[in-house]
Amino acid sequence: MCGIFGVINFNGNHIDEQRLIRARDSMFHRGPDDEGLFINSDRNVGFGFRRLSIIDLSPGGHQPMSSQDGRFTIVFNGEIYNYKELGKRLEARGEKLHTNSDTEALLRLFILEGAECLSHLRGMFAFAIWDEKEKSLFAARDRFGIKPFYYSYSFNEFIFSSEIKGIRQYGKSLTTSIKAVDAFLKTGSIPNPLTIYKEIFSLSAGNYLTVKDNKYE
Repeated sequence: MCGIFGVINFNGNHIDEQRLIRARDSMFHRGPDDEGLFINSDRNVGFGFRRLSIIDLSPGGHQPMSSQDGRFTIVFNGEIYNYKELGKRLEARGEKLHTNSDTEALLRLFILEGAECLSHLRGMFAFAIWDEKEKSLFAARDRFGIKPFYYSYSFNEFIFSSEIKGIRQYGKSLTTSIKAVDAFLKTGSIPNPLTIYKEIFSLSAGNYLTVKDNKYE
């Protein structure tokens, strides 16, 4: 179990590093072994990460993890069960892996195949990858929805987190969702993509989203 958090500003404002750290560390219990922070050169994109070390206990598994050229940066919560097999396939294609981390295997696979990489993954995961060249975000959740991925979007800002309280801690103004309350009273649960807050949604199991040019789909 790890904690991921991220924010993209579309209004020209720089990321507030202290707010980013507070949101990240509100999920300390998800990852007490290590912490990481990424802010891009334009300072309009920020990722936070709390790590629970399971695979590759060395610093090689540190996140956020960027590609060697700095174009792609990933935050990833979960475990890819077949990452060693994927690593061998990548090496057969001429890719040189520098760690024994499933995070690196996932990142390299996405760089080569984009969204098609999801068809090769066996495991439980929620991850987000920022493409600095295309100025776009790709995020995905495993088929069974084992790992959580919450997000909030407004005209000026896109925020994601492993937990709702990460978004709340960042300072997002929230109101109770009447639809969610109605669903809970009728069925005892809140269906995706709804959450108890009108401004926050849960990415459905087996789905992915992209964010670019101040819109997502």
